[in-house]
Amino acid sequence: MASGKDSKGNSISGTKPKTPRFNNTVFISFPLSEEQKREVKNAAWDLGELDNTLSRLCEENYKVTFSYDDYSSAYACFITPKGDKHSNFGYILTGRGSSPHKALKQAYYVHAVLFEGDWSGWKDERRNTDLDD
Repeated sequence: MASGKDSKGNSISGTKPKTPRFNNTVFISFPLSEEQKREVKNAAWDLGELDNTLSRLCEENYKVTFSYDDYSSAYACFITPKGDKHSNFGYILTGRGSSPHKALKQAYYVHAVLFEGDWSGWKDERRNTDLDD
């Protein structure tokens, strides 16, 4: 945590921001059917396909990040549009898997195959879902 004094000599400390970080953002965690899960699992992605997918997302002005999610005991992939002019601004598309590679496969499948690049028609159908594997 940062601490010290600001330019006016007031004491500052490393406190959390007062407003939520993702206050206007909708996280999309789209539940896959059993058939869709099989399709994602059976899609063979070698290193070249992985590289092509990440390059394609970057070219489409997305940021792709990965993290381990303790809550779901899985790796998470987050596809985030960059800039408020992006057609999917306000959404973050997520995928989960037993590895970062599988989390990306799931997130990209939802992005490219199910949503065809347009996330605006997504409706929140929250339910517990199994991973792709």
